[in-house]
Amino acid sequence: MAHSPTLKDTHWQTWMASVSGNKTAPDHYSWHQIGSWEGQPDTTVPIFNSLRVTYNLTEKPIEVNEYAWPTEQNPANTVYYLAQFERHNIRALRANWGGGSALHDYMANLVYKSNNGIYYPNGEWQLYKYYAGMTGTRVATTASSDLLFDVFATVSGNCLAKIIAGTRTVQAAYDIRISGLSSLGLPTNGTVDVRTYRFDWAGPKGEINAPVDLGRSKKTYSGDTVGTFRPLDVCSTHFPS
Repeated sequence: MAHSPTLKDTHWQTWMASVSGNKTAPDHYSWHQIGSWEGQPDTTVPIFNSLRVTYNLTEKPIEVNEYAWPTEQNPANTVYYLAQFERHNIRALRANWGGGSALHDYMANLVYKSNNGIYYPNGEWQLYKYYAGMTGTRVATTASSDLLFDVFATVSGNCLAKIIAGTRTVQAAYDIRISGLSSLGLPTNGTVDVRTYRFDWAGPKGEINAPVDLGRSKKTYSGDTVGTFRPLDVCSTHFPS
């Protein structure tokens, strides 16, 4: 479907009734997740599952065949989408808005090239590169109550957690709260080092060769929880080290 599921969408209802009655359910379910008007997986997945149960369809993998409106293709929005997809185990394809010769060039606006034909990365490419390096174990996260800020996090050996944070097309201040530090092998009270990076954005043609290293800081915590701390713009955080 070109639109994510809603309870009032007659196209989804007609399709589900048909594939259920004909016993022709697909191997996976798929739709677009583009633009704020389509909601987000935190709301669309529960709606979809409600419809699926109503029409007696079995659970299958969900694949978002396109995500991100052109104005949503930047580091902040990318983090938001990635966090939502990771939470719901969704495989997703970033939308390619290129046309003509650009359709198969520029890696769908993740890179651009200079006048001499040499390619260079932009800020969103740098975010994807960092995300690809977030190996280890995925941990549970929760979006902000207004569903406009989200995080994705992994933990690995040597008491290391990595967090990326971003908003959905808003510039606003949000706090991050981290609990369960003892699961990293840390005491329930103490101090941790936080190293923060910022992913700048200068448009799809703007050359960004690396994230900005904002340095290290120390956070004192208690009760197995680091109280709220605020990321600077769009950032990724090594926490602790």
